Amino acid sequence: MYDTDNQEKAPHRSTYGNDLAGGGSELESAKARIEELKRENTELKEKLHQVLNSTSWQITAPIRKAAAHRYIFKSGAKTVVSPRRWVSSAKSARNAFRRGGFRELGYSVLENSYYHQWIRANEPQTEDDYKAIVERDSKLTLQPKFSVLIPTYNTKISWLRDAIDSVIHQTYQNWELCIADDNSTDPRVRYVLEQYAAQDERIKVTFREENGHIAAASNSALGLATGDFVALLDHDDYLAKHALSEFAAKINDDQELDVIYSNEDKVDCDGIRMEPTFKSTWSREYFLSFMYIGHLTVYRTSIVKQVEGFRVGFEGSQDYDLALRVTEQTDKVGHIPSILYHWRKHPDSVSENIHAKPYAFTVGRKALQEAQERQESRAAGVDETRMLGIYRY
Repeated sequence: MYDTDNQEKAPHRSTYGNDLAGGGSELESAKARIEELKRENTELKEKLHQVLNSTSWQITAPIRKAAAHRYIFKSGAKTVVSPRRWVSSAKSARNAFRRGGFRELGYSVLENSYYHQWIRANEPQTEDDYKAIVERDSKLTLQPKFSVLIPTYNTKISWLRDAIDSVIHQTYQNWELCIADDNSTDPRVRYVLEQYAAQDERIKVTFREENGHIAAASNSALGLATGDFVALLDHDDYLAKHALSEFAAKINDDQELDVIYSNEDKVDCDGIRMEPTFKSTWSREYFLSFMYIGHLTVYRTSIVKQVEGFRVGFEGSQDYDLALRVTEQTDKVGHIPSILYHWRKHPDSVSENIHAKPYAFTVGRKALQEAQERQESRAAGVDETRMLGIYRY
């Protein structure tokens, strides 16, 4: 605490006052210099205005633009190393151009170029890299068990296999995969799930007799869980190979954590990664305006079951509603600043088309409004903003 009666403070205050009193000439000099800089700034602005409006500057504008576009495409081409990537880049370029012309196209190419450079510099690349992670895992004091929950419904088979395989191939092996099929009408889904369950006893599958949508299906998957923590994985997405290893290491660093989330990116239908999301550390204030923790999020199982899992009626924002209720029970929230989740981009997903599920944002507002009511907040209410998924009090 500050002691206002501390006499040691007085000499410092009086000395400071004397310095100001004796420094009048320096103060005047500083004021004069400020005025001089203001005049120089005005003169430079006038010269810049003359250059930008000169005939020579306007004539050379096309040349400068062409040079800029050449740099953009040259930078982007460095990461395009296969025919498959050429096709994917062409699709991405087409979509970017439709959104905002050449400017948006340039930004998109540069972003993907820089991101793939970042991936090579910051993520495991070789078998030796992954062997080192496995060796680290073997030395962990705690070996928490993760229950990965996947609700499915008429999932595209190749995407379903990608999701399941991404769990099977984890460097960290103390996991179980809990899958609930929500009465799919495609018989191939059942065949694939039964095939996987027969191959690995850690894969548990339940087949619902009626379609109840994602919240009900997620609860069915949760009912199979016996792990210390549950991890949420959508049926058309997939995990980084070292995802669960990073969560296990984080739990060993701080055993009190109840909620942990990682960074994520998006992956197109050709498997090309793009659009990374580097998230902030935990901020409850930010979270009450935006479901920014997203994927991949891991929760302590006991707390998820304490709040009775997912709520029917909150489909589309069932994960936000769950996270709100869980974080009302604990403030032990951690962040792993690594990209461990790959969110599939396709026309029926919000990852590509934010208007694909407009009801999700209305439901998100409802979840947030109820959270405020549970906390007896003095906030008058929650409103949606023009930025879908971002809310205002």
